[in-house]
This record gives sequence, C-alpha cells and structure tokens, in this order.
Amino acid sequence: MYLMHPFYSSLFVFSLLLQSSLENSLYTEFVYTIVKLLLMNSPLIIIAEDDADDRYLMKTALQESGITGVVEYVENGVELISYLESLNKEDGVVNYPKFILLDLNMPKMDGREVLKKIKTHEEFRKIPVIIFSTTKNQMEVNRCYDLGANSYIVKPISYDTLVTTVKQIWSYWFNTATLIETSK
Repeated sequence: MYLMHPFYSSLFVFSLLLQSSLENSLYTEFVYTIVKLLLMNSPLIIIAEDDADDRYLMKTALQESGITGVVEYVENGVELISYLESLNKEDGVVNYPKFILLDLNMPKMDGREVLKKIKTHEEFRKIPVIIFSTTKNQMEVNRCYDLGANSYIVKPISYDTLVTTVKQIWSYWFNTATLIETSK
C-alpha cells in the first residue's frame, strides 16, 4: 500500500512522541485507530500494472502532481480480483476503490478478463474502471467499452505527458464526475 498524504509524516512523528508515554498495547491500538480513520476518509485507488518501471513512473507522477489518497498497486488480474474480494466489511461498510486504473496486457489474468469479471460481479460492477494501456487498436478500444470500461486512455509516451494525464484523470474523477457511493 502506498500512502500519499502530507499528514501521514506528521502522524508518524506524533506517534513516536506518544509511543514513549503509552504502554505498548495502548499505543498500538491508538495508532491502528488513527490510521483506520485516515484510510476510511481517504480515497482508495487501485492501479493494476505488471511492469515495475511503469509502476515507478506512476508513483512518481502521482507524487509530483501532489495527489493525495491511498493507492494500492497490484501486478495482475488475479491479484486485483483477490484484493477486491479481500476488502472486509467493518461496521457494515466496505471501502471499495473510487476507481481502478487497469492495464490490459498483464500475466495470469489480463485486463480484458478482469474487466469482464468486475463488470459482471454484483458488487464490483459499480466501481469505475479506467483502461490505461499502450494498446491503441480501435477494435480493442471498442471491445473494452463493450465489456463495461468507463474510460480508455492510451498511456503517454513522455513523463511530462504522464504527469499531465494523471492530473487530468484525478481532476475528472474527483472534481467533475459524480461517483456513486462505493461503500456498502
């Protein structure tokens, strides 16, 4: 899990100061509660990308863009489905991701297969899925929309364009689009 929020570093410093004054179990419970509250109020995004270099570039672009939230990276469709299925209901609430950024060409279960599974699943189908792939083929684009993709973006070639694209994705999905409540 990758946390992107300036408050987390302040929380870490505060927790070190607090640790010296509380018993171990009380300290652990306190930190768990604070992190749980922060995570519940932070948007969860899942990025499914098998290429380590692309994941690194995405992390860097997110940081450079000043985007905050919780980003979970998975490397293939099997991991993505497992992750979605592992989301626990706590107090009757599941914190589904606000959207999934999905690469098409991944091992084990490719993006097309996982898109189909997500969009035919009773609970997961409402999660917006953005295809983020190097594939430009119009037949592939059509196929993804037929399977239920909410958007299709061709990966930028340059890093500067990636940063701009990431800002546009976040701006659209968090400032322009009205998302359904994904907690159940």
